Amino acid sequence: ATKETFVIHVAALAIAATFAGGPGGVRQLAGFARANWKFLAAAAGIGFFLSAALLSHGFQRPVAILDGMRTYLLYLHRAEGSDAGHAQPWHYYFSTLFSLRPAAGGFWYSELGLLLVGIAGMIRAFWFPPEDPRQRLFARALAIYTLVCFTAYSAIPYKTPWSFLAATHGLILLAGLALAAFLPARPSRPLPKPALARA
Repeated sequence: ATKETFVIHVAALAIAATFAGGPGGVRQLAGFARANWKFLAAAAGIGFFLSAALLSHGFQRPVAILDGMRTYLLYLHRAEGSDAGHAQPWHYYFSTLFSLRPAAGGFWYSELGLLLVGIAGMIRAFWFPPEDPRQRLFARALAIYTLVCFTAYSAIPYKTPWSFLAATHGLILLAGLALAAFLPARPSRPLPKPALARA
């Protein structure tokens, strides 16, 4: 399912890049797109060419390129809730991943801790951000990206646990951002030169 759902992450990245820097970030992104549209178009063209070449086994089966495009129509059909076997309510992922569940030996397990620490990372990204402007921008973009992914996956009726795992990596990074606030600050040191450069 990752080949169909990647469009969610591309859209989430675009939204995060647009709004993480505020109104000024939108203007900067638009200016970047205008100034580099040739490079962006070339990157898109190269990406499509490589995708088509891999899907068609070196263009030996051109019909496979169309099949690769049809898969998005299939997922859109599923996203409407037509697949009754996987149609779930909006809170399905939260109740599946973040609720307490019994395990063998009398133990209980849950990813609830990850959710709580990840939310703390979101709070830090907006209200207690890192001092470095680049780190602050990255933290806010990561928080927006994760929120968009969670919202999109929850809104789509078609749900499978393995599909949602692709959205949890943002939460993991936000949890690291929250925990980093409790670590002592260390002065940055320049990276050592490679052995060939020293020679």
